[in-house]
Amino acid sequence: MDSTEAQIRELLVKTFHVSERKLAPTSRLFHDLGLDGDDAVEFFDAVEKRFGTDLTTLYRGWREYFGPETPNPWLAAMFGILVAIVTSLAKRVASVIVAFEFALLIGLVTIMVWDGHRLSRRIKPITVGDVVSAVEHGAWPA
Repeated sequence: MDSTEAQIRELLVKTFHVSERKLAPTSRLFHDLGLDGDDAVEFFDAVEKRFGTDLTTLYRGWREYFGPETPNPWLAAMFGILVAIVTSLAKRVASVIVAFEFALLIGLVTIMVWDGHRLSRRIKPITVGDVVSAVEHGAWPA
């Protein structure tokens, strides 16, 4: 593999198990390929090491392109409160517990989907083509 794009595609397929069918110059790392958190950091570290690309500008604006690594603290607090309530109800009738746990599950899934939707709308896309361009120019654009 000689071309820059072919090498980047190979890195995504072999290291991050991205399907070859999903890869195109317009494929977005976060939105289409699911690259986020530690995987995104690992990918760009590998790009930097393999090609010597200066990614300083990208790292300065990292939060514009990728979500936070840690879970949403609001969601974690809500989950803790709901677990405490369910635990206290455990001494009551089993049907009440089952109904409450079901409502809890629906609520948590709704919150996670909503937060994920909001996050994906806020994230600026980086495409495979953007990575190829940065490598070919030797640095992430300002």
